[in-house]
Amino acid sequence: MTKECAPDGLLEATPQRLAELNANSFSAETVEPEAHEPYARALLAVRPEAELLLMCWAPNRPCAPHDHGHARGMIRVLEGRLTETSFRETSDGLEEVGERALEAGDVIELGAGVVHQMCAHERARTLHLYRPRIHGMRVWDVAGGRVLVVDDNHGAFVPRDARWVRAVTPWPRARP
Repeated sequence: MTKECAPDGLLEATPQRLAELNANSFSAETVEPEAHEPYARALLAVRPEAELLLMCWAPNRPCAPHDHGHARGMIRVLEGRLTETSFRETSDGLEEVGERALEAGDVIELGAGVVHQMCAHERARTLHLYRPRIHGMRVWDVAGGRVLVVDDNHGAFVPRDARWVRAVTPWPRARP
């Protein structure tokens, strides 16, 4: 699958290139989140080795804690203010290990396996670059006591439709 509607070379971008990117390049791209979802996403470019997504965030609706499978990522805040919360997986569940404020122009990098959650404080737009494409993303359903592996085309929130769920694990793991 190949889809391209992004500036040349963006799938190979470095954090510096993402930081220097003109946010207006994506002003025509807008998607609206559903009433129960934290954001809507638009796939801007994809190849087997990378994908570029635009997220349009609703205010005060955090996504679920999640990882990005084996992908590494970079996120550029195009507009708005968000908070990112980082977690560490423990035998008892997730432990919060940090929080950072993000605003327009900020770029963050995420290593493979990082578990985090984001929440916009106002309408926001973010650009996400993942290498390789996200596959096997885990989403923590804290209220439901389970970890879901969601379809590669689903976002970082608990699906309302079970067809988006590929695997379910009870959480936190039962102790022996």
